[in-house]
Amino acid sequence: MPSRVWTVTLFLAVSACATERYPLPLAVGQTHNSPEVVAAELAQTTPPASAPSPPVAHLRRSTEAIDPEVLAILFAAHQREVAQGLLARDRAVDPAVQELADAMVAEHTAALGREVRVAQDLDIGFWDGRISKRMQQDTSEKIERLEALRGANFDKQYVGNVVDELGQLVGIIDAKLLPNVCSLELAARIEDDKENASRRLTEARELQKHLDLSVAAR
Repeated sequence: MPSRVWTVTLFLAVSACATERYPLPLAVGQTHNSPEVVAAELAQTTPPASAPSPPVAHLRRSTEAIDPEVLAILFAAHQREVAQGLLARDRAVDPAVQELADAMVAEHTAALGREVRVAQDLDIGFWDGRISKRMQQDTSEKIERLEALRGANFDKQYVGNVVDELGQLVGIIDAKLLPNVCSLELAARIEDDKENASRRLTEARELQKHLDLSVAAR
């Protein structure tokens, strides 16, 4: 239960700088999970006339800004890791898993704070599209599954979630966010996110192997 309270608290904090939210179109014939969908959703985004854009001085190219959509994806990704990490800090039995959870909570809370400040500095909000909404739904579903687990089963599921999610985040950053983001300040924060996620992903994969070997040895 505390993890859900934390998720709501983070969402409310982020919503303080929010504009209206507008969904992005789903490409015809594609599934929600395909990498092409992410490209289509970002590439086809046309912010409504009422949505604020960053000042021209902060843009690296003269295209319509889609940074509010990029922010929503980042916010949802960070909230997902914080919510699961808080639960894992209470439920994990392996000290290495508890250490991972502590690191995930600290890193993604800090990243969320940095990106909220960028949004405030540039006077831009965010709106949820299909990608961020899927991440939010994914968070709820994974928290529900984790809450039903205990012991080694919990540890294995949590670490597996981290591996999958960080891999997804790095892929989205490389293929979709960095090529499309307009604000140089936000681009720098995304680069930080990629570096942190890549490093933590390597550690989580090693931990996943350790847990698999431990289960096999029983």
